[in-house]
Amino acid sequence: MKAIKICAVVLVLACPLLADSISAYAVQGGRVYLGDPNLVLHPTFDSYLELGSTIPSGFEGQIAFTLSVLGQNYVKEYDLTFPALLIVFTFKIPTGITGPTPANLTVNFAGFPEHDYRFQLTAVPEPSAFVLFGTGLALVYATASAIGKRKKKHC
Repeated sequence: MKAIKICAVVLVLACPLLADSISAYAVQGGRVYLGDPNLVLHPTFDSYLELGSTIPSGFEGQIAFTLSVLGQNYVKEYDLTFPALLIVFTFKIPTGITGPTPANLTVNFAGFPEHDYRFQLTAVPEPSAFVLFGTGLALVYATASAIGKRKKKHC
């Protein structure tokens, strides 16, 4: 019984700390939490990066998300008029990314300190690259089939 009371006190004291924390994540087959500068994110095929953030308990007000990549800033601003637990937003990724490229997400909730998250972005494959890759595979298959048929005729 005493252990239950201690656990209850710890939960009551810890819940406000957990509710008031801010953490950002990427939506990539689930949540991938940002914060590791070596984390590599892969935008969707249409060059969008879907990100999210937890929201402090009872927060209402202005929220700004700034994605910095290739020397440019892309800003999403929201005016939250009702309490929520999290928010999900997307950024259109600029062209010109050829390999892992450093990026930074700044999360700014009015009245809270800014939070910076560093990570890497990779290039988005062009749809034509998939067509060329598929065509190449088809040619390899056709050539291998033709060689196999010729060997069977000569045996």
